[in-house]
Amino acid sequence: MASGVETREEIEDAIRSLQAREREIRAELEEINGRRARLLERRIDGFRELARVRTKDALSDGVIDEADQLSSEVTSLLVAREKTVAALHQRQRVALDARTRQITDLDQLTREIAEREARLDEIAAEAQRDLAADPKHATLVAAAGELADKRERAAVKVEQAGRDRAEKGKHYEADPLFLYLWQRGYGSPDYAASKVVRWLDGKVAALIGYADARANYSVLIQIPDRLAAHVADLESQLGAANRAVETRLSTRISEIAGEDIVGRLDELRSQKGAAAGELTQIAAELTDIGAQINRYAEGLDEGLRNAIARTAEFLAEESLERLTRLARETPAPTDDQLVARIAGIDRDLAGLDASGEKLKQRLDETFERRQELVRIATEFRRNRYDEPGSIFSEETSGGDLLEELLKGIITGADYWARTQRRQSWGGRPADPFRRSSGLPPFDGSIFGGSRRSGGGGGRGSGGFGGRDFKTGGGF
Repeated sequence: MASGVETREEIEDAIRSLQAREREIRAELEEINGRRARLLERRIDGFRELARVRTKDALSDGVIDEADQLSSEVTSLLVAREKTVAALHQRQRVALDARTRQITDLDQLTREIAEREARLDEIAAEAQRDLAADPKHATLVAAAGELADKRERAAVKVEQAGRDRAEKGKHYEADPLFLYLWQRGYGSPDYAASKVVRWLDGKVAALIGYADARANYSVLIQIPDRLAAHVADLESQLGAANRAVETRLSTRISEIAGEDIVGRLDELRSQKGAAAGELTQIAAELTDIGAQINRYAEGLDEGLRNAIARTAEFLAEESLERLTRLARETPAPTDDQLVARIAGIDRDLAGLDASGEKLKQRLDETFERRQELVRIATEFRRNRYDEPGSIFSEETSGGDLLEELLKGIITGADYWARTQRRQSWGGRPADPFRRSSGLPPFDGSIFGGSRRSGGGGGRGSGGFGGRDFKTGGGF
């Protein structure tokens, strides 16, 4: 078994790991973008030198001046772009710091709740010891136990009566004459027929012994309903008896606690719900900032696209093939060398583009995985799965599931569904008090506020299938 806090920390560790992986990939992409920009500058320089070689007056109809102007424009675009990227990174650092602080506050509130819940269990155990020596309380407990036994025995009889009804009823229901008279209500106050039909029905009834069969069949079909009503009555009595026991326990717990322990827990959970709401807003902001940073890292921003477009527009005027042909026609080797240098730059650019595409794919996948985990962490807290009493079975460990999610073997929806199946609430000494007081996990609410403010949830109350949860992973 793993506790809710341990499982939550596994998720947060995975988020931090993916954040680090994103930073590494973005750094590689930024390095490629920088090298690409430098290669483009060298390509312009190559054209500038080629223009000088091919023209004695070093003007070549304004090609050199145009290249200088373009170089200045591209440099300005790239400098402005770097400032924007730096500003986005700063916003991301601020938001990440805010998320860290918010998680710290949430963890502190969770610890305070855990401490008070543990104290509540200690008080409940003490109250139970005190009440064990109380004859009146012992009588109430014994009465509740007796009613529980009666209810259990009656429930067994209901099941048996249902089987008898199905098995023995076949004999009557397979007889078409009996079924005909039964469905017409023959022998009951509801029977209505003409004199002739009444006379004929009487002949049929006498022939098959309908009177005795009807009495036996009536009893047969009524027994299950009567027993079920008896079980319902016993359940009502048992509920009242249990409430009497719980009331005495609650009274004793409140006396020992000496404070409004329910009110304080409600207050802490209300604070936790508000903090969780702020964390959700921060997560949304981080998603937006991260998407923008990734867009710049992948070279999809307007600044880089304009710089590339301006450069391409200038370079398109002279194809490499034409330059190579012209260089071969001149006796001087200098222009051949320059053309070869430009061709080498083109090969380097193509190699960078190929590497960049692979990194972009990795970045997109990593970003989506991290977003899934952030949503999972939010849903985990919203369902109070990190609170005291929440435990997770280890038939498949949470770490293994996270590893499968990170590798893309399963989706976030798969992970969440399996996490919900693993989760349960362990029994604790104060659970009867929690049930009677409407404390989690018996309040039937979802995380996001106290039980009195309409928030919070028991097992499975929230989830990725909810109307407010969407991802790009096919949820």
